[in-house]
Amino acid sequence: MAESRIVVVGAGVSGLTTALLLSQNPAYKITVAAKYMPGDFDIEYASPWAGANYLPVSAAGTAAADHDRNTWPELAKLARDSPESGVHFQDTIIYSHADDTANELFKTDPWFATTLPN
Repeated sequence: MAESRIVVVGAGVSGLTTALLLSQNPAYKITVAAKYMPGDFDIEYASPWAGANYLPVSAAGTAAADHDRNTWPELAKLARDSPESGVHFQDTIIYSHADDTANELFKTDPWFATTLPN
């Protein structure tokens, strides 16, 4: 099988998780390209102080919804099994305007209700 070379740009939570998951396929050779890597401290590098949030906002039945659905179990596994990853669960409160009700996130029965806890 031919090797595929993949470059992941960015070494924050999203970039490193992407690289980790892609690296599980032996046909992929992964390179992470980033100005800063974990352990670096610089005002331009947000990851030591900030994090990524997972809130699916994709429309039901789209490729983006499939991506959202596939992303959650991997993040949940990191939070549950790898505390050193820094990924953890945190409750979220979402504030909205009345005109936001068309957005999937604000529906009373979003497609992801059976994918996510709470």
